Amino acid sequence: MMVRYIVYADFEAFTKPVHTCQPNPEHSFTKQYQKHIPSSFSYYIKCFNETIYQGKPVSYTAKSKDDDVQIFLEELEKYLRCIWSKKKFKDPANMIFTEEDKRNYDKATKCHICDKDGFVEGDERRTVRDHCHLTNRFRGAAHAECNRNYRIPKFIPVVFHNLSNYDSHLFIKKMFIKNPEERLECIPNNEEKYISLRKEIVLCHITDEEEERKLVKREIRFIDSFRFMGLSLDALIKNLDPGQCKHAKI
Repeated sequence: MMVRYIVYADFEAFTKPVHTCQPNPEHSFTKQYQKHIPSSFSYYIKCFNETIYQGKPVSYTAKSKDDDVQIFLEELEKYLRCIWSKKKFKDPANMIFTEEDKRNYDKATKCHICDKDGFVEGDERRTVRDHCHLTNRFRGAAHAECNRNYRIPKFIPVVFHNLSNYDSHLFIKKMFIKNPEERLECIPNNEEKYISLRKEIVLCHITDEEEERKLVKREIRFIDSFRFMGLSLDALIKNLDPGQCKHAKI
């Protein structure tokens, strides 16, 4: 199942000259001549269905050194916690099943999830009614096994363009874990570049029928869109028609 929410984010920074001594030309060296200071950020949370959640772009300009980085991480986590804590996101919804849905269900001959023909009564390939637990709407006839495995992803991707080479360096040092039950992990390319970052968040604790205390966790996953679309944003936008820019105007 595709993710139900996605976040698009970006940082802006200004460059500050770095004054250093002259390196020794007889040895290999890396000359640092400027430092990138984050000055502002913006992010946009997009839901697959705007009747469930319709957010507005969030922008912030730094008022002091590096305060925008900390505010970005705190505000983003706060908004995502609110989304995850919605009752509709946690609890199964009552299905909306109209007369037209019933007709489509009765005449269905293949699973709408795996797209394979054939329903066999009495086993995992029997037909069941699949519906969205967020909108309550009937989606189609499905195999029982497909329906059981067709779950809402427990993570939300946060997309930066060129995260590995640039944006991650601006906020990676500010990412830390306060709760020992949470985790911060990465997929490194080397010591300086990261392919992806992920942070686990504990939403709450629940007690099951056996009175065993369990954690309810979700994950924020930072990914780099440049690794999927290896062009500049300007070049990517030029490949789009104006009608395709549904959430941004050029």
